Amino acid sequence: MPARSAVSAAEERLAANRALTEGTTLPPRVARDANVANLESIHERLLRENKVELLRGHARVVGPHEVDIDGRRVTAERILVATGSRPWLPTVEGIEHAITSDGFFELKEQPREVAVIGSGYIACELAGILQALGTRVHLVFRAELPLRGFDGDLRRELDAAMRASGMEVHASSVVRRIAPDGAGRFALELSGPEGDRIITVDRCLLYATGRKANIEGLGLEDVGVGLDADGNVVSGDDGSTAVPSVVTTRAEAVAAQRSATKDPKSPARNSDIVAASPGAANSCHLHP
Repeated sequence: MPARSAVSAAEERLAANRALTEGTTLPPRVARDANVANLESIHERLLRENKVELLRGHARVVGPHEVDIDGRRVTAERILVATGSRPWLPTVEGIEHAITSDGFFELKEQPREVAVIGSGYIACELAGILQALGTRVHLVFRAELPLRGFDGDLRRELDAAMRASGMEVHASSVVRRIAPDGAGRFALELSGPEGDRIITVDRCLLYATGRKANIEGLGLEDVGVGLDADGNVVSGDDGSTAVPSVVTTRAEAVAAQRSATKDPKSPARNSDIVAASPGAANSCHLHP
């Protein structure tokens, strides 16, 4: 929802083709936050209507069929891990001055100039929004083209379109150091095919270099659930893990498909499910 509001603002800016003045605001935070709060209230109402109990607190899996929520034990036939992820930042000198894709939605004013680090769809979307709104954008990434893993023709077309829009694209480049000048500007030391160089941006430095699973403190390893080197839950295509009663969100699509075909093996039918999901702290939903 917040991203959609920002995209709409960018589209309106392009349609109107009007000049922006310094300090133009992004979509009002009050309206945006009200929309998000409204959506949350709708989701909570739907949970209540479907007899789902919402328990707020820090969740920890303490057994194959048991979750502890701040001292309260809840048991279920299956435990669904749906904790989402959070932005990941690399180890770079000066990284404390950067914001992430989460911080983008906390901006109170539109920056005049920004460096966006990354080339995934989040980085490209945010860079495109800001460029369309009139911000001068530097997009910095390691690969030769944006959107690694996507269709080659699409990547080349996007690269050409971003450059044609006026965006300054720094491909095959790595940020080695971030140095503030004390006046709200940042110097980024880059290494790339043309050697070392420095670009300077005003006030805003945005990293969108990937996300990390939000599972610290859930106790998954203690009950036998495997994690890979990046901290993600090791699971099969159907969401199954090394512990049969613990599944990941990949199982949701399988469950929906099986339910549509009346397959009684659907993991979401005829059973209790505790789902661990993120919030201010972890939340658990009990589905009777």
